[in-house]
Amino acid sequence: MSRVCLVGVGLIGGSLGLALREAGWEVLGVDPDRASLARALEIGAIDGAVELEEGASRAELAVIATPVEEVIPTCRKLLPALARDALVMDVASTKCAIVQKAEEILPGRFIGGHPMAGSEKGGIDAADPYLFENAPFVLCPGTGVDSKAIARAEELVRKVGAIPIQMTAQEHDEVVGMISHLPHLCAVALLDTLTGLEQKDQAMQLAAGGFRDLTRIASGSPELWRGILGSNRWVVAQLLGELQKSLQKSKEFLEQGDLTGLTAQLAKAKETREKLPARRKGLLGASYELLLSLPDRPGSLAKVTAVLAEAEINIQDLEILRVREGEGGTVKLSFASDQAQQKAAERLRASGFKPVLRHE
Repeated sequence: MSRVCLVGVGLIGGSLGLALREAGWEVLGVDPDRASLARALEIGAIDGAVELEEGASRAELAVIATPVEEVIPTCRKLLPALARDALVMDVASTKCAIVQKAEEILPGRFIGGHPMAGSEKGGIDAADPYLFENAPFVLCPGTGVDSKAIARAEELVRKVGAIPIQMTAQEHDEVVGMISHLPHLCAVALLDTLTGLEQKDQAMQLAAGGFRDLTRIASGSPELWRGILGSNRWVVAQLLGELQKSLQKSKEFLEQGDLTGLTAQLAKAKETREKLPARRKGLLGASYELLLSLPDRPGSLAKVTAVLAEAEINIQDLEILRVREGEGGTVKLSFASDQAQQKAAERLRASGFKPVLRHE
């Protein structure tokens, strides 16, 4: 059995604890919030609550699951008590500044990590042992970290059901700035625009699935996102500049009545969007999908999942594409293999559904 010390038992730390304990690891929890520690014990996310020094001295691996700005101070606190040959990881959303400073404090013993999974909800009560299932988990080893240490970090990643991906810290911050940090600010901008709209109340009443989906991520903790965006501010600022250029083009097309130019911009965006694999092909492999049109009746989706559960077919991902009140909607189901997709289609057809097969 391996023993890990989790410093921070919020959403990510708590979810790691639940998944690792399910995999047979012993988990020690550290958190200044005693109520969170008590709750983590209650739900089975940790085996015991300890002080930082005790956790550091007893564990083979310490995982820092604190807000971004607390990672480096925590590294300094861990150092004096850290067990010999113990490895330290973090799970913060940015990596460059953290890895650079952490490897000065813990040379050869620090690996930056970032699980590409989360929720707009936070805290230990939102913890989920399956949060990391099939999600990429980026690892950014510091200078001098040997292959054995990397293998230990990869073991933890696989134990929680995630897929280890190695990148440099710079690569990580540039990529995540584009796919996570910039979209968050886009959601903020949309809601900021809505707030200033004269017809705000009517617009909020009419806001449908598309607007809600686009702005969902803005529900995240402002304090948490302040730290994330602040630690990656130069990358995100540059990306905002590129976004402004694109929005300016759209603005000019509309002002000038250039519908040809606008159509070309829309078509280019559509082409790029259709190349995005639903399950991140290239990291996780191909995805095999089914599209289903469902009636607007209670239990429609539950019947689909029940049919597949009875056949012991695992759904990797489920996405609601369109919803029309009174008419129903379309859902997309993703599977890990062609065989699972084909079997699911057969079972669903036998139950009266009309699945459409897609390959990514």
